[in-house]
Amino acid sequence: MRQNWKCFIACLLLVGSLAFAGCGSSGTGDQTGGDNSGNGDGSGGGTDNGNNGGGVTPAAPKVAFTPVGEGIAFDLIDLEFLPGAGGESIAIGKGGSVYYLKSGFQVVGSPTTIDTIQDGTERGLLNVVADPLYATNHYVYFYYTVNPAAPANDVNRVERRTVTVNVPGDTFSMSDPQTIIEFTKTGNATNHNGGSLVFMDLNHMAAGVGEGADAPQAQDLGSRLGKIHRFIPSRTVGVGGLDAGSEDNGVSPTEPTTYVRGLRNPFTIVVDDEGDLFLGDVGASSFEEIDCVYQAGENYGWPNCEGDCEPFNIAFQDPLHGYAHGDNTFNNQDPEANPTGAESIMAAAFYQGTQYGGVFTDKLIYNEFFAGWVRLLSLNVLDQVTKDEHIGHLTGLTGLHENPADGLLYGVSLFGDDHIQRMDLVP
Repeated sequence: MRQNWKCFIACLLLVGSLAFAGCGSSGTGDQTGGDNSGNGDGSGGGTDNGNNGGGVTPAAPKVAFTPVGEGIAFDLIDLEFLPGAGGESIAIGKGGSVYYLKSGFQVVGSPTTIDTIQDGTERGLLNVVADPLYATNHYVYFYYTVNPAAPANDVNRVERRTVTVNVPGDTFSMSDPQTIIEFTKTGNATNHNGGSLVFMDLNHMAAGVGEGADAPQAQDLGSRLGKIHRFIPSRTVGVGGLDAGSEDNGVSPTEPTTYVRGLRNPFTIVVDDEGDLFLGDVGASSFEEIDCVYQAGENYGWPNCEGDCEPFNIAFQDPLHGYAHGDNTFNNQDPEANPTGAESIMAAAFYQGTQYGGVFTDKLIYNEFFAGWVRLLSLNVLDQVTKDEHIGHLTGLTGLHENPADGLLYGVSLFGDDHIQRMDLVP
């Protein structure tokens, strides 16, 4: 949302103020206008920053998640609506299964399988994204851990495949697998694979890669780990790799796809209406953070900092928002049962649709994977947080995507339900 001139004006207006919390800046101040104590309006920040003229703060919108369509699988980890396909989508299971779903969320034909590691760890088939030009090229891209793994380290791969589907004839297949880019881990840890994929525009893809539980890799510009990578994937039939026009981001002399660094495990990324990225970087022991990535070269501090750098360090970008690892504050605002404390943050969706009475439009929805609460961030034109509100509950939620057919949000849960989940506004 924020443009360079907006950031410049904000810096002039707020120079010297510790309350500045703009996307792409360093130093978030108090982040929400409060202390996450749950005092005030129950929004985690304690205030609404004067948005209601000093009047009574309106109640936060509430949502419920409704299973739709047929039961598919209990390991669903991502869902992607296909551009130009009238609400048809692809869902993936962490174990490697790929399902084509017609507009009513019924499976077409038989699922196909990507050969990934299926061992109950953080490895597996982790993300799917459709090419923005899917209506003409039928390309989809997958992020997965290659099987078998090398004896000492894993390889996570971004791969392109071509979809062939006949919905009336009930057939679905994929062909022409092409490796776009790979990320090889440095040790034998099975976690911190990252796994997020998103198109920032018609051509540029962003991929979030964990540091493979080897923290120094996040700062090493000679390593692909602990980074967001930005590149143009090949769109040539039978040819993988990067497009010939995939420019160097100017961050690393040896790894030209490096876009930003200093990340621990960026498992979820969403993009706003102007190509800025909001990512959930899962914390270690101190802080679960939402980072707002605005430009190439930003450094989010891991492992030197987790959450806000203390003392302040101009070399690092403090998070846009977040919460303390293990904090139960937001659990107390959630009437549902919370199986655990706050342990794994997810950036779920930046909603740009017009449904839900407009209450979610141009706002960021995020959630806690284990505890289950779902929250709404309101942002100003500088991408500063003005309100943080509890809106619902779904454990294991790993993403929300707008269905172009009806403008509603749909997602999947890794915990205990084999259906697609529709997000409904509670009257």
